[in-house]
Amino acid sequence: SAVDWPTCFYWQELAEYYPDVKLILTVRDKERWYRSCITGLNIYYYNPIMRLLAEWNVVEIMNFIACELLPKSLQEFGG
Repeated sequence: SAVDWPTCFYWQELAEYYPDVKLILTVRDKERWYRSCITGLNIYYYNPIMRLLAEWNVVEIMNFIACELLPKSLQEFGG
């Protein structure tokens, strides 16, 4: 069984490889999915600032922090 990312990127290949598989494919609004995903991750769950940003639906800022700021700080400061 598989859920969410990264399976959503190659579900068609899996369906072709396993022709008898039962699939349930759902499509969601990308911003609502992103907020749901981010708030579910532990790093954000324990960070009160990130929880507030998620509640305020500040997707662009959260995306910048998650994709730019955190990885850069991990590279520069070793986590």
